[in-house]
Amino acid sequence: MAEALERWLREEMELPPSAIPSPAALRRLCSGPAAPIWDYVTRHVRNQRNVKKIRGNLRLYGHLQELEAAPARPGQQGALRAAVERLRKEVRDLGDAIADAQETAQRLDALLEEAQSRRWAELQRRAELRLLGAELQRGAELQREAELQRGAEPGPAGLRDGHEGALRAIHKR
Repeated sequence: MAEALERWLREEMELPPSAIPSPAALRRLCSGPAAPIWDYVTRHVRNQRNVKKIRGNLRLYGHLQELEAAPARPGQQGALRAAVERLRKEVRDLGDAIADAQETAQRLDALLEEAQSRRWAELQRRAELRLLGAELQRGAELQREAELQRGAEPGPAGLRDGHEGALRAIHKR
């Protein structure tokens, strides 16, 4: 039952793998008095988008059957057959367009997630650099104070020794 629930979550409800609970959690959900409930849900509950597709297909095929079953004059049969073929081709084309749109949406979602990840890394790196800059500045100020207390000529360590000197001053502390 746990495998069926996992398959239902993944395929029917289209949950991403990261949102699907662990197999152990699914086994706990499917045990005891809740088992018949999950069995019913996995068999009968459908995604709203899939329900719309099914309803549309049922309407279309019902309409096509009515057209094929309706008595027609011999001259109209060819026109009706052509209309039926045209409708079938339109349904195939719409199905292909929907599939293409879904692929594009998935590709755009992946690109968006990648861009957000890069943006987060940039923000994190910026924060690290700010902290490093603040630490360098504080180290230079501490070194200036120490030089003043020793009576040495004051001068910022960062300017005298470059960045390496400022970093060394921080590491000496």
